[in-house]
Amino acid sequence: MLLGAGLLLGLLYWFEGLPAREEAVSTVAKAPAAQTPQREVPPPPAAPAPPPESLSWQLAERAYRSKDYELARERYGLLLARSAATPANAAVSDFFRFRIGRCLARSGKLEEARALLGSVSHSDSPIVQAAADYDLAVLDYLAGNHLAARAKAYSAVAALAAMEAGFPLETDCDYLAARALTDKALAFHETSLSVPLSHRWQEADVFGGLEQEALRRLLNEGRGGAEQAVLGPQVSKARGPAGASRYSVVCCQGPLEELLQRLSLEAGMEIRWESVAPAARRRTVTMVFKVGSAQRICEVACGGVGLLARFTGEQAIIHDPHACPSLSEQRELLYAEAVSTWRRFLLRSPGDPRLGEGHFAVAALHECFADTSSALREYHGRRGFGFGCATMPGRGRTWWSC
Repeated sequence: MLLGAGLLLGLLYWFEGLPAREEAVSTVAKAPAAQTPQREVPPPPAAPAPPPESLSWQLAERAYRSKDYELARERYGLLLARSAATPANAAVSDFFRFRIGRCLARSGKLEEARALLGSVSHSDSPIVQAAADYDLAVLDYLAGNHLAARAKAYSAVAALAAMEAGFPLETDCDYLAARALTDKALAFHETSLSVPLSHRWQEADVFGGLEQEALRRLLNEGRGGAEQAVLGPQVSKARGPAGASRYSVVCCQGPLEELLQRLSLEAGMEIRWESVAPAARRRTVTMVFKVGSAQRICEVACGGVGLLARFTGEQAIIHDPHACPSLSEQRELLYAEAVSTWRRFLLRSPGDPRLGEGHFAVAALHECFADTSSALREYHGRRGFGFGCATMPGRGRTWWSC
């Protein structure tokens, strides 16, 4: 009896512990097996870098000459990145920036071009400054900003005056200043008169065909000359042709009025201001004029800050075309100065192929301002230039030169 009761209790105890043992076995079975550590596989070796592309100024110029302006701009940009790291290459870097700006303009990206050329126009290399100012003048002219184009053209002339030798670019600037003033004067009339335009004026390139050493000499010529006049404008007599009075000018951000006062004292030229506000008289001028006549220096200094200098004997009368008392006075002023600008161009450049255009422009100005006899003399004076014909819309006339 006792033996049977003990056996029964043993069986009950065994059945009650069975789930716990199964759960323990299940937990042991579900425990993750210990993972064998994985060995990291090294990445494949990097491919060797391609060799640097051959690059030189000649290659960039070749792309520019072939009118592949995108490729030229890319190459000039790489050259600029190299040269900009060396302060001694400042003039060369400005040259590359100028070339990039011109490529942008030739590619139709005018706003980008204008911004870059505007910064380059402050270069301390006179030839780079002149080239940038001329291109800005072209952009202003094409945009119809005639007075701004004239001012930039004179700024380019002022920069070129620091160079020892003359450059054809100066003649191009004089031509552009005359064209811009002519178009501004003719715009006042109801009859629109198109003066035929030479295509040569857009192709000026003072850097074309230069070898490396010649380019460096050109870029560095005349640098830092204006720093001599940090205390104020300097005007002194210079050696000129026999019997001709010539002067040298150095001015570094000096006020125009002070520069003209010193020029007046040295050259005996009387300066008179007409409708020019005090603020306009104080516009800053930076120029190094190696040698020039008092009239030329006054013309360029005033023109570069947007003013007009009219000459009557020993007197220079300075005008602000934006501040004329009346529209009729402004129209007469621009007409008279446009004719005078062409006269100076014809005298200074007797062998220039654009002489016919100058005579035609003067004749057109005279006719529009009712000076028929002077217009006829100019039209007849164009004979022999082979200039072809020009039509004046609205007047039904066609003028021929044989």
